[in-house]
Formats: sequence, C-alpha cells, structure tokens
Amino acid sequence: MTMNDDTGVPAAVFALKPEWADLILSGAKTVEIRRSRMSRMIGRMLIYRTGTGLIVGEARVKGMHAAPPETIWREYGTASRIPQNLFDEYAKGTDRLYAYRLERPVRYGKPKTLSDIGLKRAPQSWCYLPETGPAGPEPASDHPAEARRLLTAAADQWELHRFTTRDNGMAARDISRMFGGLLARIGEYGKGNTLGKA
Repeated sequence: MTMNDDTGVPAAVFALKPEWADLILSGAKTVEIRRSRMSRMIGRMLIYRTGTGLIVGEARVKGMHAAPPETIWREYGTASRIPQNLFDEYAKGTDRLYAYRLERPVRYGKPKTLSDIGLKRAPQSWCYLPETGPAGPEPASDHPAEARRLLTAAADQWELHRFTTRDNGMAARDISRMFGGLLARIGEYGKGNTLGKA
C-alpha cells in the first residue's frame, strides 16, 4: 500500500518497538501514549520500527487528549494495548500524559529509509517530519478531497486549542465529535456514496 493522501498535513516520526508498530499497522492499537508534549498538533504519524532503520508505515492522527495518567488509562488503556503494569511504570513520576488517537493505518509496501524522508538520524522518541514540497498549495480540482483537507486542518486546529487550554468540557467535546462526523461523511462521499441523492 502507499502513503495516505495527506502529504500536506503536519507529520511526525515516532520510534516504536516492533510489537507496537505492528499492532498499530494491523489496526489493533488505536492509541499511542506519550509523556512528552508536542509544541504543535500533527495529523500524521510515521512509524519508525526500531532496530530496522526503516519507516514501515503511517497512521492518521485524528486527535490528541492530554490528561492525568489515571484519566488516560481509564479512557484509552484498552485501545493502547499496553498492560497496566507497563503503563503504571511508564507513567511513574509524571502528572500528565498525551494520548494520540489513530485511524487509517497504512503499512508501506516498500519501507522508507530515514534519508528518504529527510532525516539524518533516528528519533529517540519522536521528531517532526521535515517540511517538503511546494511553498504554496496547488489549485484544487478534486473538490471533496480539498474540502476534507481543509476540514482536517480546521479539526487539527480545534484539537490544538483544546490541548493548549486543557478544555475537556462538554461543548469542546461536542465540537470535536462534529468535526469527526463531518470528516467521516466526506470520506464516505469520496468512496463513491451518493449523499443527498435518491
């Protein structure tokens, strides 16, 4: 399979042990939990499989939730596929963890090297993907895809707002769900569904 058609979306490369990388790419692990805070929101997670020197796939980041460890475990422990004893050890000494919610995993048919994506060394935990491509966007001819791209960017900005303000109130969650619903509907439309037609 090829990369998700989201190359204009901010991305980061995450170093993952082989077992965790494989669980994400199989779709079994839909949340990645980290201790460190990112300074800006990302929309794509490229997966560096430790011990191989290769980027083996990627997943779409549909949102991020920052919260105390007990909240993260309660809401995302199962989806993270981490045994509770390992989670407790990982969370020791911190009062906040960051849960990245993943979807649409893609395992590359041909894995990429670090140099293929513009990196000189492997990330210790994660690093931002160097920005590449044209300085400005090309005019869009695929209007549903462009709508999805713009809505995804808006959704990412909303999640960044929630992240920086630590807003987990009902209204903020409702807006996040509305973004998710709209993106899902546009995705269905892009797959050939005739929304709004008989």
